[in-house]
Amino acid sequence: MGKAKYKRVTDLYVQGTEVELTDGTFIWMQVLNPYERDEAVHDAQVARARIVMALREDGGERLKVDAKMAEAGDDAIIAEMAEAKAGAKVPDFVNELQVDPEWRERIDIMERSDETQGATPLTSEENALLIKVHAEYIEEILRRETAEREYQERRLTRMSHEELLDEFLDMWLDKRGGSLAAAEYVLCEMWFGARVCEGVKTDDGVNHDKCNGHTERIWDSKNEVRSLPEPLQALLREAIGSLSMDVRAAKNSDRQGSSSDSSPLPSEPAESTPSTPTATPASAPGTSRSLSATP
Repeated sequence: MGKAKYKRVTDLYVQGTEVELTDGTFIWMQVLNPYERDEAVHDAQVARARIVMALREDGGERLKVDAKMAEAGDDAIIAEMAEAKAGAKVPDFVNELQVDPEWRERIDIMERSDETQGATPLTSEENALLIKVHAEYIEEILRRETAEREYQERRLTRMSHEELLDEFLDMWLDKRGGSLAAAEYVLCEMWFGARVCEGVKTDDGVNHDKCNGHTERIWDSKNEVRSLPEPLQALLREAIGSLSMDVRAAKNSDRQGSSSDSSPLPSEPAESTPSTPTATPASAPGTSRSLSATP
């Protein structure tokens, strides 16, 4: 028996999911371990730096941005830049509230008031309190975001056209770099996470007894993954998305008994539509806004 029992214990801590293909076979998509995740983050950072440096040295992007600013007008650009910068500060506002003594008790009430876990159901008065505290929390986040947006508008308005162009160019390049970094990270996730799977369907699900712990990667390089048919890539990305949700749910569950708000998930750059926090975040939420005046 010896080492075999530790092998079985290790398997208990492996997180992953089956990806069923059209022929009935499976790919096992596994959550990245800390080393693999660091490698993926590093590759994403390199990809980001490479595209930003290349575009900045080319000079063509500056001409495109300048032309777009001339078309939209400085006032419109200032408004959109201020909106984007204020949105990017939302995670900082959330973190500030987490350590603010005046908010700590109210945040604890929001995070730890679970009707399914309490000794008794919440009373109508307690439910009313929760609604009130949550509304105050959202209002405070929005108040700080509005104040930041107004500050950014004042700051940007004082700039010359050339200074404004430089800052708008920085934001545009950062957006381009972030998009590429996000794509690179997902590519690494597919490469590291996709494992050979000999799973067999049973009445109880999928039997993985012959899979040897899903230790063998399917593809030898990221180039092979990049060349996969789009439908297969979409399946793999969907599996990665479901695993990310599962990991976050597990962390949120653990956090019910702890005041810690750290998250093991990497900060993945991504482009999203404007959002307003509408629920108590278990970890710092982010709001990013893409500029519509894109070159």
